[in-house]
Amino acid sequence: MTFRRWNAPTLSDEKLNSLCKELNIGRLTARVLAARGYDTPEKALSFLNEEKSFSSPFDLKDMDKAAARINEAIENDEVIAVFGDYDVDGVTSTALMYFYLQGCGARVVCSLPTRESTGYGLSAAAIDKMKQYDVSLIITVDNGVSAKDEVAYAKSLGIDTVVCDHHHAPLELPDAAAVVDPLRADDESEFKQLAGVGVALKLAAACEGCGVDEMLELYSVYAAIGTVSDIMPLTGENRRIVKAGLEALPYFENEGLAALCELSGIDPS
Repeated sequence: MTFRRWNAPTLSDEKLNSLCKELNIGRLTARVLAARGYDTPEKALSFLNEEKSFSSPFDLKDMDKAAARINEAIENDEVIAVFGDYDVDGVTSTALMYFYLQGCGARVVCSLPTRESTGYGLSAAAIDKMKQYDVSLIITVDNGVSAKDEVAYAKSLGIDTVVCDHHHAPLELPDAAAVVDPLRADDESEFKQLAGVGVALKLAAACEGCGVDEMLELYSVYAAIGTVSDIMPLTGENRRIVKAGLEALPYFENEGLAALCELSGIDPS
């Protein structure tokens, strides 16, 4: 195994001392900040204390259609299925959307594929299984943007689909009730690097008619875990999501996460 030495950019003692004094931090922290381009107290403070608001969820293309269809399903007492993915982002996206809809009084079920038997993404077999529960609306989270044939199959069975994804989108999108994905070609939203759970968070906020910050107060731990696990860049809105999640984690009550922490020997406090 070969190792490479990390050579940090050189910083004058004057600048280094200024960072340490103005921010009340150690020299190592100052060097790391400087290496990332935050080499003045002003730049470093802006990065460390960034509190910019989230952009409106309705900046995402089709978000209005997605929220309208989901709220219609809730009002009409339809059965809604949340279909996720087997990775951490997919599981936390599913949990966030499921618990949000459950809190709204919706009739909701959830479904996750398995890596070994069904593989990634929506499938005809999964749709058939959801149909057995009289599902009339599927919400895909962390998947679905490439499921053109599967969405068409669901439609042939009388099931609408709202796609909520963050993967690169093909030019020909599924014929869904709505396709929400910051990476679709015609999307003009500002922040393009959300995890699937970040898009799900914005979808929940749109359905509720509130700001993303308000929804984050309820679901920051799910959003943070999914964002970090999917190795999304910790900048912009992702950084605010993870910061909120880390602050909430010691007080978060969830049997599944508690069991995982215990099994891993982790004290969340």
